[in-house]
Amino acid sequence: MIGTTLLLTYSRGGLAVAGVGLVAYALLGRPRGLLSALLAAAPTTAIAMKSAYDDTLLSSATPTTPAAVQQGHHLALVVFACVIAAMVLRALLLVLDHWLEGRRSPIDHYRRQLRGAAGVAAVGVVVAAIALGAPNAIANGWNQFADQQAPSATLVRSRLGSTSNDGRLELWKIALNAFDANPLNGTGADTYEILFYEHRTETNSIINAHSLYIETMSDLGIVGLLFVLLFVLGTLAGLAPVRLGRERALYAALFSAGLAWAIHAGVDWDWQMPAASLWFAALGGLALGRPGWRVGRSSTPAQLRAFVAGAVVCGACVFPALVLASQDRLTKATNAFEDGNCKRADKWAERSIDALSTRAGPWQIEALCAITKQKYVSAEVALRGGLAADPKDWQLEASLAATTAVLGGDARAEAADALALNPLDPDVQALAHGLARGPSRRARDAARTYLATEQTLIESG
Repeated sequence: MIGTTLLLTYSRGGLAVAGVGLVAYALLGRPRGLLSALLAAAPTTAIAMKSAYDDTLLSSATPTTPAAVQQGHHLALVVFACVIAAMVLRALLLVLDHWLEGRRSPIDHYRRQLRGAAGVAAVGVVVAAIALGAPNAIANGWNQFADQQAPSATLVRSRLGSTSNDGRLELWKIALNAFDANPLNGTGADTYEILFYEHRTETNSIINAHSLYIETMSDLGIVGLLFVLLFVLGTLAGLAPVRLGRERALYAALFSAGLAWAIHAGVDWDWQMPAASLWFAALGGLALGRPGWRVGRSSTPAQLRAFVAGAVVCGACVFPALVLASQDRLTKATNAFEDGNCKRADKWAERSIDALSTRAGPWQIEALCAITKQKYVSAEVALRGGLAADPKDWQLEASLAATTAVLGGDARAEAADALALNPLDPDVQALAHGLARGPSRRARDAARTYLATEQTLIESG
């Protein structure tokens, strides 16, 4: 069921890291039931995944047509049959497990020979891969990754056979250039989307750099990257299956899953979803905790060190708590604004600013609500407050230019700044063109047109 679900995501990265995790578990855990588990699960999983791959209607642009639904029902029956077959095979192979785990286990008796055979088999696989042209296939795949932006196919499943970068190279290049310009502390938390608008080559909208590590380098510089690596590598170190006796297989499973997560976090953005990442932090915390058998009487210096460490951790949580309080209120303000309830949106935006005034989002909501009520002076004040928090926000800059023009001021500088921050946006281009000759009726008309159409929020805000 898991294999079929993973196949139907058509995620190349997800399938690849799943394979990495399984191989890592087999090599590090080496559970004696692995052989029988593979005999039961591998062929049945392969049949289910092959059936899902062959159901082409499920990977088309219209996967909810009656014919596609019928394919889905057929696939569900195939998966159910494979689950039953795997259960039956696993039950029959319990005899093999008993033999392998017993006192006369051939694994114990022929351990050295088995390791030698595994080494010979590994060498044989490498030689066969070279003979079959693996180096050329790898080179061609790399060239496709570097040159091809996105796979061109009508069926979603076809992307599984492509090694194109799917636009990631451009995203990573923008982030790395920002890191080169601000290597120590980056451009600021949650600023990649704004940075992307300034440097994009097509009029698409992207929120993330699709890499935890590269986006952290862009947003938070080397300091932020070191903290992220401390978290990821420290958690993996705690889960590492080293000298754990009978618990080695359990720790190997957790370590392999964590390793898959850590690799995939480098090429996609699902690390931002709690459901996909919270388990990694929780299990890492448990693994890094002191074992119960080591807990005994503590000396006064040890207790003092523990108290100081706990106080430092609690103190370090103050700022994240402020961010959480601000974000919770900002979310409520955003929802109210999208529902057209500016009274409620203003209230929650003000509370978000009270919790943490260094974020542009609440100021933008106050400004947009003021623009909706045609209170342009209040909007100008709020927009300047937002720009003080984030001078690179093109939406705030463009709205400030339009608001200033509506009030009869000269907004050419603000319009030019907005255009520099988002040069490919047609509305910003029209606004800059309309304000190019200074205050006039034409400028006011262009500004009003912009304000009537651009009542949106930066998505990551």
